[in-house]
Amino acid sequence: MNVKNIALIGVLLALVGGAGYWFGQKSDPVQAKVAEPVATAQVTPASLVARPKRHAYEMRDGMKYGYTTVVSEESRRAGQVANAVLMFSYAGERDGKHQLHTTDGNVFTALECSNPCELMKAMTFIDKDYLRQNIKVEYLKNTVGSVANLAISDALDGYLNQYGIERGKVAHQVWMDEQKGLREIPIKPKK
Repeated sequence: MNVKNIALIGVLLALVGGAGYWFGQKSDPVQAKVAEPVATAQVTPASLVARPKRHAYEMRDGMKYGYTTVVSEESRRAGQVANAVLMFSYAGERDGKHQLHTTDGNVFTALECSNPCELMKAMTFIDKDYLRQNIKVEYLKNTVGSVANLAISDALDGYLNQYGIERGKVAHQVWMDEQKGLREIPIKPKK
């Protein structure tokens, strides 16, 4: 396995909660689910779970919002000593789909879903010399309590502002397209 694949796997695992314990949980979330007794009650979809009345991000840096992870025992043994902060930018809504963007070095990931966002599409590429032709696409369950779930919940609840870029005097939405790559789409002024 090459470094590129390891980087992609690491970013995706961190986003969906497989790489660590989130927000001070003392036990492994997978172990906790195994240890719970099997309930006969109907399972409530993630979209119907009551959202907090306050945002879940722990820091803001311009148009980036930070969500803190807790170091897992496995990561600690591998030498990681500090909690990671994953930064997301909200790209907005387009054709009923919402996108979050995050970068880790030269690895760019866009998470996309339609409300109620029970499933997410992750599009990842290595931004090396601005060659963005190789987009890796994966489909993920939006796991309650994962960093990706907290960030998309904040976006859907209106806690995250949409970021964009300005070209000339025209504002553009930054949007990841599976076929066309990273696009800049002019935003029409509101009337």
